[in-house]
Amino acid sequence: MKKRIILDETFEQLKDLTNSTAKQAVKAINQAFNPLNYLLSQEKPSHSSVDHDKEKKNIQPTNHTPLNLEKLTANYQEQKRAQMKVIREELFRIVKGWEHQSLERKRSQEKEEERKRTLEEQKKQKIEEEKKKSSQQDIPQGKIRRSIFNPKKIAQRQHQEVRASFGKQ
Repeated sequence: MKKRIILDETFEQLKDLTNSTAKQAVKAINQAFNPLNYLLSQEKPSHSSVDHDKEKKNIQPTNHTPLNLEKLTANYQEQKRAQMKVIREELFRIVKGWEHQSLERKRSQEKEEERKRTLEEQKKQKIEEEKKKSSQQDIPQGKIRRSIFNPKKIAQRQHQEVRASFGKQ
């Protein structure tokens, strides 16, 4: 019977141990991950945390140097100025390129218009010359020499002029 009592006691002890371990684990997790407790502990610093902060201030860190925010902001502003300068120069080049292209287009259009005008003037001059030549050929220039081989050849006569809407009214 002695063995049974020992076994009963060990099982009871094991049961008590698992129950208490489970409860303690839940409490520990709740304390670690509960944001409400974390915020409350941040807002109300305890006396021990104040002492701890004083100790931290007295200890000089050896791993880093304190940041100089004024130097950092000045350095960032210099970098931004350099970037802005590069961007401005690029935009200036783009705009000047556009201006150059527009001027070239205007010049080419003017040259094209001038070329068209000269072609039109040349065509008009050719038409006028052809009219003059044709009008000179239509008007008889005096006696036409008759050919020996064709004695019946006569000078061409001008035909009577016909006007539209002339006549019955």
